[in-house]
Amino acid sequence: MLFDTLQNFLASSSKKPKIVVVTGPTASGKTAAAVELALKFKGEVINADSRQMYKYLNIGTAKPTLEEMRGIPHHLFDFLEPEAESNVAIWRPLAEQKIAEILARGNLPIICGGTGLFINALTKNFTLPAIPPQLELRTELEKEVPSALWEKLQKIDPLAAAKLDPKNTRFVIRALEIAMVTGENKSALAQAKESPYESLLIALTLERTALYKKIALRSAQMKAQGFLKEVQNLMAQNISLASPAMLSHGYREAVSFLQGEISEEQFWEILQKNTRNYAKRQLTWWRRDARIQWFHGNSYEKIDIRNSMF
Repeated sequence: MLFDTLQNFLASSSKKPKIVVVTGPTASGKTAAAVELALKFKGEVINADSRQMYKYLNIGTAKPTLEEMRGIPHHLFDFLEPEAESNVAIWRPLAEQKIAEILARGNLPIICGGTGLFINALTKNFTLPAIPPQLELRTELEKEVPSALWEKLQKIDPLAAAKLDPKNTRFVIRALEIAMVTGENKSALAQAKESPYESLLIALTLERTALYKKIALRSAQMKAQGFLKEVQNLMAQNISLASPAMLSHGYREAVSFLQGEISEEQFWEILQKNTRNYAKRQLTWWRRDARIQWFHGNSYEKIDIRNSMF
């Protein structure tokens, strides 16, 4: 059981401060599990979802509501402007600061989210390359079609390519900038040092069919909650459609519909398809990590991720 695993982890002797990570593919139940753990073990939740850092992006990012938070303190949600970059260089020092504050209160830091790069940078203590924007190189890369950029990134930095959405051209170009300047595969992860934390990494998922049904249900909920109206409001604020927030999964598809490029029926079909593909990429990312203990998103029982059902 999930609760027993965490109880044993907290009871183990370690000189390092303990943190817990709850991750897994989208729609697997991470938010609910993190809150349950926080209620039972006196925890506070730190966001590790790059899109949930943005202001105004609520429905499309499945940002937890006050009701879902159930009185548990939640940190690093809803603070970035849509035009700002959402990256690990911004997130990690803020997360480390919040961890220190939570530990000082005698509480348990619970990092929750599906952005693998954020979590690995924190728990593996990677030294990330501090590469400033390469404007000339960026201009040249922007002349290429997205598929060519993606193929190039796969060749020179497959680890970064596995993390990124091929259609998110801004992020793909940034990864290429860093990899091409350093001359090494460092855009996703760099040299690791000993971590200052004792980390328990938990991943939730569901059987593949159940996960896809959950994604379809979430899509229906987004529709009922007024996701398209949320995107319309963002566009009415004159937020650049090329801004990092508007290029987020779900939002760029909604913009295509609102600009008349696709029908509403096509939009919801594409959204579900792209969400399923995103979940597959997340599963691929985390399956490689031997540190992770996998649990069922509904029962919280341990599962064998090698089982074909998952």
